Amino acid sequence: MSRPDGRSSIQDIARARLSDGFVGRVGEREDFRDNLGLSGDDRRRRYLYSVHGLAGVGKSFLLDQLRGIAEEARAAVGFADDRQQDLPATLVKLAKDLARGGYEMRRFEKRYESYLKARERLHSDPQAPAAGRELVTKTVVKAGLGVAKTLPGGSIAADAIDADATAKQLEQLQVYLAAKFKRKADVQLLLEPAEELTKPFVEDLWRIPETRQIALFFDTFERTAPVLETWLLDLLAGLYGDLPQNLVLTVAGQFPLDEANWNRHAPLVREIELRPFTEPEARRLLAEHGITDEQVIEIVLRLTDGLPVLVAMLARGNPAGADAVGDPSDDAVKRFLHWVPEKARKDIAATASLPRFLDEDVIGVLTGKETAGETFRWLRELPFVGRRELPVRYHPVVRGPMVRLERGRSPAEFAERHLRLAEYYEGRCAELGLSSHRDAWSDERWQKRKLEQTYHRLCGAPADALPDALLGAAEMITSGTAPARAWARMMEQAGSDADAPSVLGWGQRLTAAIGDGDGPREIPVLDLLAGAGELDTPRLSTVIRRRAWAYEGQDDIAAATRDFDRALDLNPADPYAWSDRGNLFRNEGDWERALPDLNRAIELDPGYAYSWRGRGSARAELGDLDGAMADLDEAVRLQPDHTWAYAIRSEVHFKRGDIRKAIDEIDIAIRLDPDYAWAVHYRATLFAELGDEDEALAGHRAAVALRPKDVYYLTELALFLERTEDGEAASAAFDAIVAADPGSARAHAIRAAFHHRGERNRLAVDGFTAALRIDPDYEWAYYMRGQAHHNLDEYRTALADFDRAIELAPDDAENHLQRGAVLSRLNENSAAMGSLSRAIELDPGNEWAHSWRALAHERSGDFPAALADIDVAVSANPGLAFFHTSRGDILRYLDRHDDARAALDEGVRLGQDGGYALYRRARHRFLFGDLEGALSDTESALEAGHDERARALRADIRCRAGEYEEAIRELRELVASDPEDSEYRESLGEALLFAGELDEAETLLAPLAPEFGWAHNLLTLVWLKTGKTEEARQALNEGLDKANARISTGAFDWDVQLQPLFYLLVLGREDEMTRDLKALLEKGAPQETRLELLRDLKELRVLLPELGGVIEELIALVPRPVLTLPGA
Repeated sequence: MSRPDGRSSIQDIARARLSDGFVGRVGEREDFRDNLGLSGDDRRRRYLYSVHGLAGVGKSFLLDQLRGIAEEARAAVGFADDRQQDLPATLVKLAKDLARGGYEMRRFEKRYESYLKARERLHSDPQAPAAGRELVTKTVVKAGLGVAKTLPGGSIAADAIDADATAKQLEQLQVYLAAKFKRKADVQLLLEPAEELTKPFVEDLWRIPETRQIALFFDTFERTAPVLETWLLDLLAGLYGDLPQNLVLTVAGQFPLDEANWNRHAPLVREIELRPFTEPEARRLLAEHGITDEQVIEIVLRLTDGLPVLVAMLARGNPAGADAVGDPSDDAVKRFLHWVPEKARKDIAATASLPRFLDEDVIGVLTGKETAGETFRWLRELPFVGRRELPVRYHPVVRGPMVRLERGRSPAEFAERHLRLAEYYEGRCAELGLSSHRDAWSDERWQKRKLEQTYHRLCGAPADALPDALLGAAEMITSGTAPARAWARMMEQAGSDADAPSVLGWGQRLTAAIGDGDGPREIPVLDLLAGAGELDTPRLSTVIRRRAWAYEGQDDIAAATRDFDRALDLNPADPYAWSDRGNLFRNEGDWERALPDLNRAIELDPGYAYSWRGRGSARAELGDLDGAMADLDEAVRLQPDHTWAYAIRSEVHFKRGDIRKAIDEIDIAIRLDPDYAWAVHYRATLFAELGDEDEALAGHRAAVALRPKDVYYLTELALFLERTEDGEAASAAFDAIVAADPGSARAHAIRAAFHHRGERNRLAVDGFTAALRIDPDYEWAYYMRGQAHHNLDEYRTALADFDRAIELAPDDAENHLQRGAVLSRLNENSAAMGSLSRAIELDPGNEWAHSWRALAHERSGDFPAALADIDVAVSANPGLAFFHTSRGDILRYLDRHDDARAALDEGVRLGQDGGYALYRRARHRFLFGDLEGALSDTESALEAGHDERARALRADIRCRAGEYEEAIRELRELVASDPEDSEYRESLGEALLFAGELDEAETLLAPLAPEFGWAHNLLTLVWLKTGKTEEARQALNEGLDKANARISTGAFDWDVQLQPLFYLLVLGREDEMTRDLKALLEKGAPQETRLELLRDLKELRVLLPELGGVIEELIALVPRPVLTLPGA
């Protein structure tokens, strides 16, 4: 005992070491102690100790001793083992240990608290993608290339992941998280918890004084290596930041470190391989405990094979002599119990092996509360019981034989004690007060207690407990792979401990199905469970329903629907199955199918808020707004803090036309969850509907502030600014979209579409090209780039883009429509007709496809077919001026000029077409000689933004009216703006001819005459006016020959038929001209032909007054068309 002055003696130290179960390993301990004293720049310093060896060889004992050495050196110490199932739990355990030593890990604790809150928000939201909840539970994170990578938060193996499935699930999760959480940091925390939690943990390690060593210990590494090895490698590689030099890590497991992974860190590592005691070592330990009897030593050596844990256990039994040896056939555990002198403690030591974990409360269940404290303290002194970590547990080398001994001694007592422990853990589960099934299975504390309850039930009544255990496996795999793996191992252990082959077999099969990886394993595990003959119909229905969840999470809607159908066939009284299937249909937009299922779910369980919310949403989409609001009222009553219900209620109020109430409801959702970015965005759209642009803009900016890198909210802000015609701010906002995600094809395409709408077509082409470099199969980008090329008159390039778009989406009518439009521009009428007909076949109501096909029919001369198509377009969209204007042009060709003018008048009335209808009506008025009306329409067209064609028409009108100077001035400007336009030059040449500017007219027309017939005819008139009679007559005769040749070889065309009349008249062959004119009129020349003939005759009368008499006679022969439409 200690001296009165408090100083310790050598004898005190000896007793303490014996009570600690000291088992030698002097060299290893002293090496560790020395290492702690080395400076960081000493090349002998090691930063990772790897202790490995067989089970029972003393790894945990040595780790405990090394931990004690670290504490003696006043180091900051942390310890973790396989009781922590994932990395976050491991970090929490280490942080708590360090805090108990006086080293607060405040940054980590704050970040972990944020992680817990964020994860709880995710798991409590039924709108969260199911697969996303599983990814976060499994701590799967994203890798640089977008393929999922797992983080050590369960047994992780990246090569076991279905990369395509996980990447798709991860994308869904990212979209959801971006809308759900305010701060990007919270999104990153859920997507990449390894990095986001370890970085502050490392920062806190640096806050520990450099004069203090930091020693972190990881036991049972053979179990936790799949969880922690990758993390430790990344930690040492500096992925989470540089590590302080005063840090030493120690891992203990059955196997040495994998050289392939750890070779690069070899200079930092000390390997300690533990082997069973040699005979001298075992004798030395026994001697330290006062055991010198040779017969006893021989028995100990034979029974233990030198395993230190067994040698220490038997040494602790303190056999007095040869008479204590007993039956030499006993195993080590029996011999230990034989040597415990007090029967009560002997029984307690055996009984306490039944629980997998021990604390005073558990001991109280087995022995009574009165003596639980004393008994627990005694048990902790045993060499095979862990001491430092609560709850404690027996060493597996000792526990297994003890459990088998207890089962064999009295199977009835064995079962009764396990069932008593199961009842105790059932009460511990109830203490948490988790009434919701979903909340319970998602709560880690509840899971751990449920795990032990099920273990003891399986040991106490294997056959009765197995169905619920299998159902629990289905629940656990839905919660996450790490919990499911722990569940399967628990079943294996229960099957072994209770000698229940069926339980053991199921545990092994589940472990195999879960595997060592942490990719999506729900389907294989649930497939296995779905074939379990031990499940009755309701339990099997639940398993099938869980599998439907998994399929839905993978977007395999058909498979999910099949499983929900089967679940309901098995158990039509399950309200959750009805609710789940109904909400699946609702999510897919199949409101009619959703409604009956949700009705039935509510009938069976009117207290399930999720069913009410789902039905309210479905009713709203079906137009039953009163029914929807009644459902949502009940949903809010049942679960008043659920934001989604208020969001739907807001949408219902909006559909009712009550925007103010819609805002009030969405305000409630935002108060409940200020980070609800979608609600903030929706509120902005509501204010926009009210015309309150300031509040709407503030709302859009607030949504972006919540999600500054989210393309959706950035796009909504940019579109709002574009609509409000704040071009500079809109342009900056669209630039911000690309800056937020420069590697996203969609981001580039969104900005390019903005340029396309603003007719910045070259910028649009560049933007869509950038998108296609990122995603060469981006069909919409090809479609849009094709339109931009079309607008730039780059028809062949546009055609190539539409061809590629059709290759990617052959059944998209728009692709065929745009291809047909381009082919029409290229005058490839037959090919255009084919594409447009295909577009109409795919989308019979597509008015633009009918409009473009009408143009194709018009160009081919099939005006009745053209009219039929344009009538379809007008019927589909009677409010679009362009269709009425096009209809007016077609009616002109059908010689139905009153109807044509009516259609053109309707186009003008509708407007919003950039003056196009005004321009076309001006031409019609000009045709009928209404120069004043034509000029008025032309001026209005130009004011509305019509192009230079309206200016050219205005010049023609003025020329006809004799206002030659004004006409010439305007035409000179047009020629200067586009010197290559032959029509502008011909029109200018004509105006100069009528104005008497003959030399300039000749200079302008001469280069055009060989190629253009109109210029040729005008030039002959110039020559006649300037006395170049021979040249004129020769040109007129050549023109007449060519005109007659066209008539004899080509299809009938009124314009071609009129050509010889001009030449005959000017050549003085009046009789022939009169004869041919009468013949043409007898063929029923249409009104437009007659009007153009009359115009040409009157113009010749002005230019060639010597032919005035003849021309008057000819004019008298032509019936003048007159419009009968009122006001025309």
